[in-house]
Amino acid sequence: MRFVLAAAAVLLCAALPVCAQKNELAAEGSGLIDASAYNPSFGAGFQVNYARRLLHVPLVALYGEVPFVAGFHNEQFVVSQLQREFYNNYYLTPGVRVKFAPEFPISPYLAIGAGWGHFASTQTSASDDEFAADWGGGFDIKLIPLVGLRFEARDFYGKVPTLIPGVPSNGNHNNIAVSAGVALRF
Repeated sequence: MRFVLAAAAVLLCAALPVCAQKNELAAEGSGLIDASAYNPSFGAGFQVNYARRLLHVPLVALYGEVPFVAGFHNEQFVVSQLQREFYNNYYLTPGVRVKFAPEFPISPYLAIGAGWGHFASTQTSASDDEFAADWGGGFDIKLIPLVGLRFEARDFYGKVPTLIPGVPSNGNHNNIAVSAGVALRF
């Protein structure tokens, strides 16, 4: 009986550093895919994500999160005008994340949010701000109690930006960010 109590105490103490950490800060490199129907394009970027755990029950944790994603050198092509526009995009979409098995070495999660997307032409001074929503998922791999690797994919959905003068935006588009980086828990 003493052995069982001692083993339970050791396991509890080993799990405390992980359970006690309520904050996460992640820095990730991203590849962005503008998945519009007419002109898929690829760009590079980065993501910074802050999250705070709001609720934790065995095997599930709920986080409030604020992801910021920046993408560079995306492309917009307007078929009717035969014009091509290169732009940078920025997303800030606060939301929630549900992490499954947060105490385990590999923890998958799902995320959803809504906020703001900013698009700035790299050829002219044109810019556009639009509502944006995101959803996605990924997983964390714990390296040591406070540091892990993060792999994720998010789809940022919103209106096509108006960046070419005289050409109104037409429809919606998806920017998919595929990211990998480091997550710190504190």
